[in-house]
Amino acid sequence: MVRILVAFGLLVAGLFTWIQAQSETRSNLLLFSPVNGQLLDHGKPMAGQTIQRMYLWNMEKKPHYDNTLTDSQGRFHFDEIRGSAEYGFFAQLFNQPVILQDIYLLLPDKKIDFYFHSRQNHRNCEETGYPDIQITFDVSKTRFNGDAQAYFGDSEIKNIPLFERKEDCNY
Repeated sequence: MVRILVAFGLLVAGLFTWIQAQSETRSNLLLFSPVNGQLLDHGKPMAGQTIQRMYLWNMEKKPHYDNTLTDSQGRFHFDEIRGSAEYGFFAQLFNQPVILQDIYLLLPDKKIDFYFHSRQNHRNCEETGYPDIQITFDVSKTRFNGDAQAYFGDSEIKNIPLFERKEDCNY
């Protein structure tokens, strides 16, 4: 009986070691395409405003934030974000990437969410069909959601319908 338990223990340890050895690091994974946007108020540019980008990836535990300021024409830009992760044996078999993306306008008395997307892969042009996210937000189109206790903005996003998108993003 002891021999059987020892053999079973060695088998389990060997299987665990094999599974651990099957992990791989995947790098250069696109998490957020570059963003080019413009902030307006009743059609007029808003200069010097803080725009915040947030993303949360299911391969990490905490959200990531970065900020930029609008220029004299209300324009703002964020570079693309890429990441890497260690994919274990089971993650390679069953993992579906989920990257939650948000862009906010930070004002002294409120935070307005004007872009939200849930990305399901690491391909280029995933969000809109273009290599970058092109967005225009006019704060005069902000609404308050009492249930969520949050402010949301209606943005104009340059978008190509899914069925018209090309693999290489050349338009």
